[in-house]
Amino acid sequence: MDMKELKTAIKNTNSCQRNWDRSKVIPEEHINLLVEAVKWSPTKQNETHYKVAYTTNPDLIYKIYKKTKYFTVVHPEYDIATNDHGMTKDEYNICNSQTYSNLLIGIFHDWNQENSRTMIHKIVDERPEAVKAGAIIEKDKQRHISMGVVIGEIVLTASLLGYKTGLCSAHDPSAVGKLFGEEGDECVVLIGVGYPDLKRNRKEHEETYNKDIPDVGAIKTGAPDEKWLFPTFHKEVSCKRIL
Repeated sequence: MDMKELKTAIKNTNSCQRNWDRSKVIPEEHINLLVEAVKWSPTKQNETHYKVAYTTNPDLIYKIYKKTKYFTVVHPEYDIATNDHGMTKDEYNICNSQTYSNLLIGIFHDWNQENSRTMIHKIVDERPEAVKAGAIIEKDKQRHISMGVVIGEIVLTASLLGYKTGLCSAHDPSAVGKLFGEEGDECVVLIGVGYPDLKRNRKEHEETYNKDIPDVGAIKTGAPDEKWLFPTFHKEVSCKRIL
């Protein structure tokens, strides 16, 4: 692989794919390679900080996708009332269709103090009544750093194989965990991997039309019978070289 191909693969990881060509099937050898990326992703002193579940079962993927109805379509200038739980009202939320993919990966917390040398983690696990907030934050920070690294490994590996990806943290973590067979464990992040629908704008929702969006206080992106488009921003990252 030359530098141009590598740069293209890196840039392709930036855009979230919101719709998919599910008529295609990801080869098992590619899925196995993504699993290798998970297994060999670095963590602090090779500790186990997470576990992963994945599926290519279309019915299961759709069920998980339906547990992601947390993307808010409210216009930022509109002061909408929330429900009794302080969340945006259901009619102003839509599902995150980046999860309705060919392959869906869920990342979960995992921890085994026996495989850790970090004393602060031991204190958090074994003496919770005496622990300070800073210790808990430090333990969680290490695990979340590891999750961020493995997400990057998965997304870049998928891009190098020619796939698109989409990340989702807005979902029902307990319900998704149960669907993945991880009863009692909450899913932290979902990663959709697969073939993009090349006939459509990548931001176009899989199922939601503009006519499905509330008429008051919400953002519509086109005609009623056109699919709703997810918004995006122009990211600016400062990269400064120090000599």
